Amino acid sequence: MIKKLRPLINFCVLVAACLVISGCVNVQADFIFNKDGSITGQHTIEFSSMVDKNKLEDQKENDRKDGYEIKDISNGYTATKTTESIYPLVGGTQMFNPDEYFNGVQVHKGLLYDYYSFDLFKKGEENKMPKANYQANIPGFFSPNVNMNIWQYMDYRQQAEEQARQMNQMADQATKAAIDSAKMNVTFNLPYSADDSNADIKTNDNKTLTWDIKPAFLNNQDTSIQAKFKIYHEHTIIALIIIGTIILIIAIVLLVLGIIKRHDRRNRNLFLSFSAVLFIIVACSAYMAKHSIDHPPQLTMADRIVSDNAKDSNNKSLLTKLKAASEVPLNPIDTASKTLSGKYPAIQITAVSSIDEDGFLALGTEDSKLYLIIYDARGKSVALVPYDSRLLNYREHGTSTGKDKKLYDPMRFLLQVNEKKDNKDENLGTWKGITHTIPIYIDFKIDANDKIIPGMITSGQGAKPMHYQDALQEPKNVELANIVVTHIDSLRADIKERNIILPSK
Repeated sequence: MIKKLRPLINFCVLVAACLVISGCVNVQADFIFNKDGSITGQHTIEFSSMVDKNKLEDQKENDRKDGYEIKDISNGYTATKTTESIYPLVGGTQMFNPDEYFNGVQVHKGLLYDYYSFDLFKKGEENKMPKANYQANIPGFFSPNVNMNIWQYMDYRQQAEEQARQMNQMADQATKAAIDSAKMNVTFNLPYSADDSNADIKTNDNKTLTWDIKPAFLNNQDTSIQAKFKIYHEHTIIALIIIGTIILIIAIVLLVLGIIKRHDRRNRNLFLSFSAVLFIIVACSAYMAKHSIDHPPQLTMADRIVSDNAKDSNNKSLLTKLKAASEVPLNPIDTASKTLSGKYPAIQITAVSSIDEDGFLALGTEDSKLYLIIYDARGKSVALVPYDSRLLNYREHGTSTGKDKKLYDPMRFLLQVNEKKDNKDENLGTWKGITHTIPIYIDFKIDANDKIIPGMITSGQGAKPMHYQDALQEPKNVELANIVVTHIDSLRADIKERNIILPSK
């Protein structure tokens, strides 16, 4: 039985825990996707000489027990292991098993190639960087070992406090410098160019994709890893090319025989007919092969690989959740595009929520910029919301309040609507011509049926209010903001169903 690859999360947490005492840190996780479908996982961990060597040795021993080949390097080690397919990797790594609101790892096996799609997510963790406190850490710091009067002691203490302040400042700067210099990357090394990805760095003709995951562990920034690529079945393709070439040669020979036997009508027609059939077979096969390569399959939940232990957003079995959920039909993008064409003709719609009597929420691009587009069917009004991954992934942000219960963080976004200044919200946000940009703050709840219920909508003055204490009053703006809340889940589902890759930040 193939042992699972060591979870990447484990040693990233180790890095975060040890960083403040370790100085320079380098964590690199490489996943090499081989042409035969096997995957070589390799991670490198390097700390400065200040790190607790016992922790590093414990991690190394755990990797060795999990079947990794260990190679010692300066101030660290490299662990390497190859598995025969993607399945053990998904089964052994938490990051490859996001909840039901992400596609996770999907693989569709075909005749010419296997198609891979990664839609991974890591919620940002707050960096609780400890502050130096030399006053508390040095015994007797304010207790001189000589006799002195009260005035001498006050002068001594003032100097000691200033020295401690300077030492604290230097220590905090050193800790911050260590965090800033730390490197935590995930890299996919592919045998062929990726079709699409949101990698931070793309090199080697789009075959090497690198994501910086440090912000997720140290800077409280959500991070996603999204990529789509093919791994071709070279032996099958070569065999098909050879067969096609043989058929083509036979077709040419029959064509020549048909020309030679042009006076023998019966044989001529026979040779030319067989030749034409073979040419058509070769041409159709070539066209189908090219079409298959140019148009990858539409992936579904049936293509998703899920660990038996994976959990959904409510900490229940993800497998059970996915089996119970019916497939979401593709939404009518043409209808949404036609509806919005009069207001925003330059926007290209790529996904859309359910369309109902209230309206809809769509995802689109204009001049390479991503927006959520709101359509209020009752008021016939439209507004834009600049893309924000935190808004789209709102279910990942909150705190647990008990068994299967969660208190979600309020939604925040910028509502951009074209309107005149003589309205009830004219003092909120900022104006640029007729474009009114309103910062929105919405409380909401999730009911027992997993349906989102909008709450109080507030805003503030300026582009980035210090406080959101003013209630949104213009009915049109209230309705537009509510549509974001009530339609965001179905938009997320459509984005997921269409396998759209979005920026991670």
